[in-house]
Amino acid sequence: MTASHPPTAGDREEPTGMNTVPLRSPFATTLLAVVLLLVTGGVAAAGPPGTPEQRAATAVEVALRQVGLPFVWGGNGPENGDRGFDCSGLTAFAYGKAGVVLPRTAHAQYRRGPQVPAGAALHPGDLVFYGTVDKVQHVGLFVGQDRMVSAPTFGMPVQTSWYRWRGDDYLGATRPAQATDGVPDPALRETPDPSIPDEPWFDAPAAPPLPR
Repeated sequence: MTASHPPTAGDREEPTGMNTVPLRSPFATTLLAVVLLLVTGGVAAAGPPGTPEQRAATAVEVALRQVGLPFVWGGNGPENGDRGFDCSGLTAFAYGKAGVVLPRTAHAQYRRGPQVPAGAALHPGDLVFYGTVDKVQHVGLFVGQDRMVSAPTFGMPVQTSWYRWRGDDYLGATRPAQATDGVPDPALRETPDPSIPDEPWFDAPAAPPLPR
């Protein structure tokens, strides 16, 4: 079943206009630069990511570079033979480029942790989850300024959107950039099975672009 969360009158202003511009455009390049400044404080992550901040910055950069690719159920991205991504395929790919191995479903990624305490401020690079503890429906990657990047559902490409809105089923967040060894608990390590990917999910209201 696909969860649907249409905008309401109480949503943030102007939650329209999906950001599906390829990152090769000047506008999208500016978007990426702003987010990386938020993540790193102006210090670019160079070389193998060795600190939590560098791992988070790399994951954010990689995820944002996928904006505009199509949603593909069970998809792991063009480098892995798929045209696009599903939600957990995108987050696993982004963090894989940062040296952090994530399990392949949203449910297992949530269980992997480490959990961000309820009410604590989110950091760019955190993973944000929707659904219930028993049935995690969706995962996105928080990029700052109340936005996430995610692969929503059929017909909706990888895009940025608000991470919270009225009537959402937000579950919580994890901070995989803090992983010490980059490898999940063996009990959570999974072999992707295209026959049982995450459920397609209708995403949050699309957010206006980040300010220049």
